[in-house]
Amino acid sequence: MAHPCCNLVGNFPIGELEGIISVSSKGSTEMSKIGDVIIKGPSTGTLSISAYASKEVHSGCAGRAGLSLNWIKKYDCEEDKVYFIFAGEGRSYKVGDVGSLVLLNYPGDAVSYEVISASASSGPATVYQKENQIDSYGLQYLGGPWAFNTASGDVVISLGSLSAGYGRIYLQSFSINLTPNQIPVVNYDFVYAVDRV
Repeated sequence: MAHPCCNLVGNFPIGELEGIISVSSKGSTEMSKIGDVIIKGPSTGTLSISAYASKEVHSGCAGRAGLSLNWIKKYDCEEDKVYFIFAGEGRSYKVGDVGSLVLLNYPGDAVSYEVISASASSGPATVYQKENQIDSYGLQYLGGPWAFNTASGDVVISLGSLSAGYGRIYLQSFSINLTPNQIPVVNYDFVYAVDRV
């Protein structure tokens, strides 16, 4: 019989999901002391998932894009429940060639400027990036494993079998990196209310 600590990643229950590279979660509880009494506040957690955006190798130039969403957290101490209130579509950006995977929701109000990424640590023949970064508000992601559009507020994402034990999960940040001749990789960070045992 296997030791209870011997959990093989090949047996991780991702169900019908495809392209998952890594999953990690952590949580914390607000605690304070008033006199001799310990006051327990809400328990919240973060869930980080990395995955492949598609099954196709990126053939264009390097590119990246990202999004940060804000949630207003309210705690009902009588019911011991945490509520996350959507506080807008959040700041977004894209740099270089992101193909058709990412669309900025308000391109007419975007701000553009030049950014450079160069490093000779791998030798002088290393390719460097000199591109325009476009900053905007809100974002639409059209790839896998979870597409979303902040304009429609569909940022509470269902994770299928991964949702077990997490309840409702709220997208907090997102990023995608596209490297020439590699499959694009996406990173999702979610926030959620912990169901205490």
